[in-house]
Amino acid sequence: MKDLFKYDNQNSYDDNFRRWFEMNSLEREGWGILPHTREEGKVIFDELFRIRFYQTAHSYKVNKDGILEDVLKDQKSKQKPYVSSYKGTWEVRNANGNVVKKFGKDKVAAIKYLEKNFKKLKAF
Repeated sequence: MKDLFKYDNQNSYDDNFRRWFEMNSLEREGWGILPHTREEGKVIFDELFRIRFYQTAHSYKVNKDGILEDVLKDQKSKQKPYVSSYKGTWEVRNANGNVVKKFGKDKVAAIKYLEKNFKKLKAF
């Protein structure tokens, strides 16, 4: 069984990225798929973890040492809008988890749409 990447809060964001990028590249090569460039990998990594943080009852921030810190939010707070992907299709979901717009394989457009419309999507 292959190792699964788990974000290590004791390491810096960059150290976690390097570890994830190496694991992701090896996995892609194992499937005969060209690995991402470092730039593509950085965008994907940033969005994977930013999206994951939007979907929890916690808020995360990077401290001055580059380590993610978990800042507990009110448990009654509503879920936040987020970008999700299923089988390579990217979509934006509102605060209720409903799909608002699909973007096919264009992850960057989905992220930009989320950032531009975040407040409006949060109101649902």
